[in-house]
Amino acid sequence: MKCTVFGTGYLGATHAVGMAQLGHEVLGVDIDPGKIAKLTSGEIPFYEPELADLLRSNLAAGRLRFSTDYAAAADFADIHFLGVGTPQKKAEYGADLRHVHAVIDELVPRLSRPSVIVGKSTVPVGTATELSRRASCLASAGTDVEIAWNPEFLREASPCGTRCIRIGSWSACNPTPPGRRLRYGDVELFDLGRRSV
Repeated sequence: MKCTVFGTGYLGATHAVGMAQLGHEVLGVDIDPGKIAKLTSGEIPFYEPELADLLRSNLAAGRLRFSTDYAAAADFADIHFLGVGTPQKKAEYGADLRHVHAVIDELVPRLSRPSVIVGKSTVPVGTATELSRRASCLASAGTDVEIAWNPEFLREASPCGTRCIRIGSWSACNPTPPGRRLRYGDVELFDLGRRSV
């Protein structure tokens, strides 16, 4: 399977490397050219045991590369993981979703075939439904974009061993009965209902 991972911080870079280690072709995308340059050269901008070795081996194998180019990402894959930051808003209790919105706003208009965007970032309940509406408004005519959520739960001290999580919260643009299982390539998605994320 080919997939992209948007955001190359701790969550996104770890997920991108993990997916490549599972044998998938992965394109990591970030707006920060400095991060992309470091990752492309095999450097991890944070400490995580084993991750640097896995990064370098997957770069060498050609399964993993990095870019700042949203158009290239849209062309590269039909499944896109969203691992951007969602920090707490200043002086508020809510999550700042501007980075999540920015990926949707930049990626969706560039998609030219049916695609799935799978969020991994921590977000408030209702975000997947809101993003489904947003994606629907931005998508080209005849291009279906589905939004799914597979929240990240990294095992402490061994995030490299937690990449096999396949079940997420599927939030389709069209209402579907909870309990539906969907396969997209070799990724299985399980519908927990639209209000779960």
